[in-house]
Amino acid sequence: MSIARPGIPEQVLISQLIETNVQLTESIEGLKSLLVEIRERGVPMTVPTSLDKKQAAEYLRVAPETLDNWVSRRTIPYRKAGGRVYFELDELRVWTRPKPRK
Repeated sequence: MSIARPGIPEQVLISQLIETNVQLTESIEGLKSLLVEIRERGVPMTVPTSLDKKQAAEYLRVAPETLDNWVSRRTIPYRKAGGRVYFELDELRVWTRPKPRK
């Protein structure tokens, strides 16, 4: 069974297969290393736990002015520190979760 294609020498196809195999092997080794690191250290936390007003607005997909309104009405969980308003990501997740139907 020949792997050659019309106009492409068999040697070229074999060298491309070898190169692709090397790249895949390197990718797999990198993934294995990452999995070992995750097992040893846990999943890295890349999301902040506290959000400022701009970040919270982006997370909730609302305008910052809407957040100001909700804060003034005390309808959204928030915290103040140094005269600034902050939002805990976990609290926002709970707050946005649909309420169970009765």
